[in-house]
Amino acid sequence: MKNALILFLFPLLIFAQKKEVFKLKFPLKDYTRTTKSLEVIDVRKNKEIKDIFYRGNTYSFSFPTNNLSKDIENWFEENNKKRDKATNEIVMLVEDLNIFNENRNNQIFCVLDMKVSTFLKKDQNYYFLKRYDNVISLNSKEEAGIPNTFAENTQKVLQNLMFETYRANPLEIAIPEKDLNNYDEILKSNYAAFSKNDLKDGVYLDSKSFFTQTPLENYKLIKNSKDEVLKATNA
Repeated sequence: MKNALILFLFPLLIFAQKKEVFKLKFPLKDYTRTTKSLEVIDVRKNKEIKDIFYRGNTYSFSFPTNNLSKDIENWFEENNKKRDKATNEIVMLVEDLNIFNENRNNQIFCVLDMKVSTFLKKDQNYYFLKRYDNVISLNSKEEAGIPNTFAENTQKVLQNLMFETYRANPLEIAIPEKDLNNYDEILKSNYAAFSKNDLKDGVYLDSKSFFTQTPLENYKLIKNSKDEVLKATNA
């Protein structure tokens, strides 16, 4: 009787397993035509994306061929056939890509944690371009279709990051290949924004001016009684 019960439940467990694939089908074309190549370096501590439980089903997540680096590189190549005049060698560093459940106050949340940075590779050095670093947390009872949302959002994040990367100006700090994993500390040690307790109020047009703490001259911030910025005016 016990064996029969196990055999009866086994098919139910099989049907409860569902799979979401990061399809990487969104356009990834470099309209600036400056990017010669894309190399993806996966430095995640755990290369396997965990399963999550959502509304009675267990969902697994994967890339098309289960090879994150090659799949993203192929995605770029398929969308950028003509690169004979391009010169930029872009490197994408995947630092975190985790999907997991989290229990808060007896409620189950589904969490997507992503951290991905891009660099310009030149003369065996790396120059920081762009980064996406964010955590999305959704209540499984309140939000519909979370597994599909996470799968779609992951490729949208990578797409938007590359679109910004194509047009980004690199920071001037050269990071040797052997120190690439510690790039964050190197950048922080070289920019005033990370070494000062009080940042300068003002208008910054890009990340470089913010990191060096050089806001635009002749601009004044207008605030309300709650010290919230309403606008900036040019004297």
